[in-house]
Amino acid sequence: MVKSRILIIALLLVAACAEENDIAPRPNVVLISIDSLRQDRLGCYGHELEFAPDLKVSPNLDHLAKVGERFMNAFTSTSWTLPSHAALMTGLNDRAHGVETGSFKIDPKHEVLAELFQDAGWRTFGVYSGGFLDPRHGFSRGFDKYESAILDSKECQDAVAHEMKLVEEQAPDIEWNSKRIARLRKIILRYQNRGQQVSDAAITMLEDNHEDGKPFFLFTHFFDVHHDYLPERIDPELALSFDPTYEGIWTGKDWTERAVDPGTRKPNLGRRDLAHVMAMYDAEVHLVDRQIGRIFAWLKRNSLWDNTIVVVVSDHGEEFFDHGGITHANNLHNELIRIPLFLKEAKRVNSITGNISEQVVGIHHIAPTLLQLAGVKESCNQNKRGILESNGNEGVISRLQVFSSSNRQGNIRDAWRDQEYSVLRWFRPDPVSGELKLATHPKTNQPAVLIYDLSQDPLEQSPLNLSDPRATIALKRFHRDAMLEEKQAQKISQSPVAARLANIRTSEETEFLEALGYALAPQEIEDTSIYFSFPLPLPNEN
Repeated sequence: MVKSRILIIALLLVAACAEENDIAPRPNVVLISIDSLRQDRLGCYGHELEFAPDLKVSPNLDHLAKVGERFMNAFTSTSWTLPSHAALMTGLNDRAHGVETGSFKIDPKHEVLAELFQDAGWRTFGVYSGGFLDPRHGFSRGFDKYESAILDSKECQDAVAHEMKLVEEQAPDIEWNSKRIARLRKIILRYQNRGQQVSDAAITMLEDNHEDGKPFFLFTHFFDVHHDYLPERIDPELALSFDPTYEGIWTGKDWTERAVDPGTRKPNLGRRDLAHVMAMYDAEVHLVDRQIGRIFAWLKRNSLWDNTIVVVVSDHGEEFFDHGGITHANNLHNELIRIPLFLKEAKRVNSITGNISEQVVGIHHIAPTLLQLAGVKESCNQNKRGILESNGNEGVISRLQVFSSSNRQGNIRDAWRDQEYSVLRWFRPDPVSGELKLATHPKTNQPAVLIYDLSQDPLEQSPLNLSDPRATIALKRFHRDAMLEEKQAQKISQSPVAARLANIRTSEETEFLEALGYALAPQEIEDTSIYFSFPLPLPNEN
């Protein structure tokens, strides 16, 4: 693999700075993001359906792995949607791009992927189905067309009316008040499955524009894997086929509201019930895989597949009590940060097929990689490095900053990983200075630093003692990479805070995000509570 990669690097360095009259046709580029998708729930990453071993959860992505490259050590920048997509689109890590809370948008000074392709002559199209991907956060920049597949106001009103009728059939005497209607609206927003609308819109954009001779850049964002898990709304037989023997009462509907005992914070459901919920999650993965397959099929029917670069990635994973919690945006453990990543190069770039890479890759490496493979000259600037330029020695740093009205101090964490070790830390602001300090672990009463030997503990269940020599090695590597990240971030220019603030959310946008389980902070909290520089890790954090 190393020799082949050296050859490709040489070819790319020539292509990236080539003259525009290069006789080779410029490749199309398709970038697909799947919300909340764990790496370990895909067939090509080793997942087999527990209750339906004869079925395949992800046949189209499994095929992509056979004709492209699959990365085993790909990590995202955080455990929720907004910052990770900012990293994906800018090629900057979270420390550099600064979009770490919901109040911010992509800095006007930071170039985004669609703008670079548009300026280089590509047609640019985007379709999204999650609230944090909307234009208020800067994601529409550079797109000729950028459309939402989320329920619009009329569709939502019609769905509310339909659900009200269904409720009335079961409870004829119900009295509808504003609170009950608002609750029903939130439920409907969380129940939506819009994968087909995403692929429909994407294919329509390509159908209408692919014959003019220009290459295209297509970005699609599939939200269906995000909770709730309701595959039966799209395919009534799918839920049954993925878990045909389940006889319990649990479904993927509203499960996050009932799964945790509010007093003990322990699971409210049994092991078999949880396995069923995860089977419904798998079924949602399968539905998204179908829609991705439709886009692949369209490319092949129109003889565009061979000259199209394809990347499929997840923005973050999902937790099912792996470390005592559920969903995401709460910690930075492996199930949330290790993500699937596929890369199929265009044939003109001497692509490698069926390769499995153990290289450590960050989500922010994707944008410069796509520019390099497409031969866009703007990739030869700043401090961005693509997958093919990585020396393989560095780890990936992830960060988390979540604030809410009920938690004004915030949930503030960072993490680092390479092939051998991982380090996780969380912080509290000093009540006097406001500077971040290591929190105290509630169980050990020690500094909140967890270090894992991934070769022996890949699921991060048994942290090393801080006196272990392996812990010292991991912290030294973390310190080295944190110093490098900070140095690089200092070179990236930033606009004043006022220019980086997103427009205030409308009540409808707030309602949608809260329906998905996000505890949103008032804007004034988020504006003043963002931390750019986290404390550097020391060789012995105690």
